Amino acid sequence: VVQFIILWLIALKDYRELNKRIETKVNQESPNKTKRQFLWGVILIVIGFLLTIFMKKGVEEDTLGMCKYGLYIWGMWNIFDASIEWIFRSLNRLSVSNKWNGAYYAAKQNLYNIQKIKSVLSAVVVAVAFFVGFKGLYASIEKTTEKYVKESVNYDYLVVFDSTDGLIDIKTVQEKLNEKEYSEGRYSVALTKVLKNVTEDKEFALTLTGIEESYYTMQKFYVTEGSDINTIYDRSSLKVMYSSKDALEKGYSVGDYVNDFSFDEKEVPFTISATYDPINLKQAFTSRESLSLWMYGETDKYNALYLDGYSEVELKEIMSMFEGRAYDIYNMREFAQTCIDQAVNGTEMIDLLIYVSLIFVCSLVINLFILSFSDRKKQYQQLRILGEKQKTLLSSILLESLMVAVIGIIMGVVIAIPAIEAMLILLQEELIFETILFLPANTICIVLGLVLVCIISASYLIGVKCLGDTICLYNEKE
Repeated sequence: VVQFIILWLIALKDYRELNKRIETKVNQESPNKTKRQFLWGVILIVIGFLLTIFMKKGVEEDTLGMCKYGLYIWGMWNIFDASIEWIFRSLNRLSVSNKWNGAYYAAKQNLYNIQKIKSVLSAVVVAVAFFVGFKGLYASIEKTTEKYVKESVNYDYLVVFDSTDGLIDIKTVQEKLNEKEYSEGRYSVALTKVLKNVTEDKEFALTLTGIEESYYTMQKFYVTEGSDINTIYDRSSLKVMYSSKDALEKGYSVGDYVNDFSFDEKEVPFTISATYDPINLKQAFTSRESLSLWMYGETDKYNALYLDGYSEVELKEIMSMFEGRAYDIYNMREFAQTCIDQAVNGTEMIDLLIYVSLIFVCSLVINLFILSFSDRKKQYQQLRILGEKQKTLLSSILLESLMVAVIGIIMGVVIAIPAIEAMLILLQEELIFETILFLPANTICIVLGLVLVCIISASYLIGVKCLGDTICLYNEKE
């Protein structure tokens, strides 16, 4: 909605100006004003950079980041806006010194229409920034999710037994899995229970998993600063590594004694000895032996196996040890991929809007040339009478549209990058983990390349038509 309001205001202003004929005098801004605008843009960027150095104390990191990237975007916009006329003037001088007539006519035409060009460029920048921004945001979320899910689910299969009763003892399981033919695989034995929240009367409120140290090879834990994962192996009481986000929501902190959960009507109190940033917000970890001792009064109970690196044949041999026992096997690689695929959902409407905005901008740039069609015919007729070649005039039309498209695309992409960083800061609380900035270069290049080709192709057709009519008029005069 914001994007289309901006584009509509730019287009409204632009269409009012496009009805005017090309000015016979270059409508240029005061050089001092342009310099001040450029200098102001540089100052804003420098202030944004200095914020991260001198203002860390007493300011929330998210607030600081939003201010920084907001200043970057504001500064870049001022610099680019001030640089547009400089770019055209530099190209104009360069073309004169090198006798590039096509480039000279293109730069001169853009200078004559500098206000109109700035309006159209603003629309191109906004549309490209929104396109690259949203595509980059989606790709960054997917990359962040992919990185942390694959690190957190670093095993092939999870086997969960319906009950701890009747299972062969842990020592036998370890001996079987340590046999030579299974040397390439990794495993870990665990005890997992789904607890109920007695204060909120919620079923499936927390999955408490008792693990052994071998489980650390199966999952990477992002333990929060000041926490020690090894504290969960203290048998003096049931000590738990708890979700940092869930702890924040419930008001828990390290060292708190929690008595809000139960299993089969039996209270399961524990002490939060560490916190970590989780993939599963409702999962906590403790020592398998401690949990077994608390639940059953003995230390060798288990009801889950984590398996990695075993072939299908070896997996069948392993599970044959538990013949007659009820269990479920979960393919965790497929589960991890599903989590990654579902990281960004329901974006179809936004995708449609950003693609429509690109089409709208293409038509806006094309209209810039169509609406000044009659003026161009008169200019090119005069140049043809003076002996200018038709090929040179056509190249000037193509260069004129190429300048607008390329400058707008570059400005849009550059502004989109700090905008993505700002949006990722806003989503940091939901994503939990440190985000990764990633741009889908192939998609962006293909789509923006098509936009460029569309504008150039339309300009070519307009140029051919314009010069064709000019030749007819030229012949009639002769």
